[in-house]
Amino acid sequence: MSDRERPHSERYFTDSRDHWWHADYLGLLATRLGVARAKTLLEVGTGQGHFARAWAPHFGSGFSFTGLDREERSLEVARERSKAFAKERGLSGSFSFVSGAAEALPFPEASFDMVFCQTLLIHLPDPGAGFDEMVRVCKPGGFILAVEPNNLGGLQHLAVGGPESDPSHQLREALYLVRCTRGKALLGLGWNNFGIRLPSLFAKLDDVRYYQNDRAWVMAPPYATAQEVTALEDLQRSVDEGVYGWEREEARRYYTAGGGSEAEFESDYDALLHAQACELATMREGRYVELAGFAGLIAAGRKPAAH
Repeated sequence: MSDRERPHSERYFTDSRDHWWHADYLGLLATRLGVARAKTLLEVGTGQGHFARAWAPHFGSGFSFTGLDREERSLEVARERSKAFAKERGLSGSFSFVSGAAEALPFPEASFDMVFCQTLLIHLPDPGAGFDEMVRVCKPGGFILAVEPNNLGGLQHLAVGGPESDPSHQLREALYLVRCTRGKALLGLGWNNFGIRLPSLFAKLDDVRYYQNDRAWVMAPPYATAQEVTALEDLQRSVDEGVYGWEREEARRYYTAGGGSEAEFESDYDALLHAQACELATMREGRYVELAGFAGLIAAGRKPAAH
């Protein structure tokens, strides 16, 4: 199935998302924000429910969680997995999932004690419109939380080859990423680095706090942790399918919109596919090592009582 046929995010909804967070860190964050006191919770852009399930053990007894997403296929997976997860963990609460758009939430004003999202705003042409809807459906005094990346944090990857690496290859990879993310934004499809601008939205709230995900991304022999195993599976799939980040035609659209030529794109994409395959081979040989920060930027604040 091509990216044109599958739901937008299905390529990225793999088991690796189950390892984005340390449970104890989410527990600390939940304590700081008083999440257990929230009885009604909404996640906007829930996808297949990975973040909801990570959060759920920290919800209070009798919670009522609603997950919203525009992709019904993803919601079907979220329903099935969340039902099994709640039974397995013995959770005292309910999960429900509905389809809808972030920019026009199908809920009355002041419906939820807490409203949150993860990697949602980076996909919206107008993040402010989606955020305003989150504020609208949150109860006065309720918490709003967003977890969004600055995907330029991925440039940490350029250090993998060490000081003897070819600078021209490093610059090529960096320019490719910047062109693609710029082009995607110029096409009105969202800016993948929007996490850096979260304070521009949260300034209108009370008791605003900023954090970052403490989970590091690691690949080191023998690649035996669940996070490493799922990352290897994702990388193998990309190599097998000949995909670097986005499928070729989608990437071409972003790259050229971002200022690159067709010829430059073909050369860059093929070079990056080759480098990706070489990295996988190095992992299979047990020689690949990488430790990087996970760029999950977190903003939280309370809806003003008079809002």
